[in-house]
Amino acid sequence: MPSYMYVSPGRREFKRLLGNANHLVITAIVGLDAIERGVVTGIPTELRTVWSPRDPVKSSKRSRRMLLDMALVRAVDALDIYIRYSIRKPLLSQSATLRTEIDKANQSISGKFAALERHYVGLNEVVRALVALMISWRNRAAHSLDDTELGRAYKDIISNNADDIADRFSGLSVVPLLSGFQEARPPHFKEIASLISATHHYVVELERVQFESLDAETFLKELIWKALLQEKDENETAEQCRSRRLKSIWGRDIVGRRRYVDSFLRHHGISQIETTETKSRVEFSDALLGSLYSRTPAAILEWITPAGNDPLPETDSS
Repeated sequence: MPSYMYVSPGRREFKRLLGNANHLVITAIVGLDAIERGVVTGIPTELRTVWSPRDPVKSSKRSRRMLLDMALVRAVDALDIYIRYSIRKPLLSQSATLRTEIDKANQSISGKFAALERHYVGLNEVVRALVALMISWRNRAAHSLDDTELGRAYKDIISNNADDIADRFSGLSVVPLLSGFQEARPPHFKEIASLISATHHYVVELERVQFESLDAETFLKELIWKALLQEKDENETAEQCRSRRLKSIWGRDIVGRRRYVDSFLRHHGISQIETTETKSRVEFSDALLGSLYSRTPAAILEWITPAGNDPLPETDSS
């Protein structure tokens, strides 16, 4: 039976970094609100530090501003992590042209986003515009040398879709959103929550279109090549580790081999469970898996070893 991948390694890492960000921001704001209302007037002794603000309310408001700025930075960093994972083995972005453009952007998240915009033209325009706004706002908040301006086209998309944005993002109003960005004020909580939500939607859409163009066999080879090193002992070479792991999985009789291969694939996000809960998936065919089960350790190593002229790095260089 075929197997499926529903979530890429990069998206798992993205969700780990940003999955419950809104909840954590709310939790921190609740604590700051308790200070503002005088519920909290002192610091717990176990913290072993000094806290004696002249004006607790003012300090709380300033802390709230820093918190929301940091949430903005965290959201953009999570997006950057997803993009980085997409251009490292196993490659989700298999277009050499796109990888080159992203690599040329170096540390610029604006440049990486622009490369994705040029390559994937069918993504939801409202989500794209809100993500572009978030990136520029973060660059201002972090005093980044990266692009701090928002293109006219993105501003027009946001302005022209005010009703849709309000319906989709819990009543978010685009007028104070855009004016707040222009004034370089810290984003309000509702704005942060909406931008984080838009980023989740963007990554889901981006992953869908990358899955649609993915060569499953190439991805599987790269996944196995990299995953075999995840249990590397410090005294082993990479070659020794791969040889040991291959023997422990593929060096068994055909019945045991299939069970161990399936377990190895499940551990790395590839499952035989088929679900209709998501339309986004990569399918690894019966024929492909059959050839995987039938190979010896030596044959697997030959199959997954990159060609001598393979330009792809083991890890992201950006």
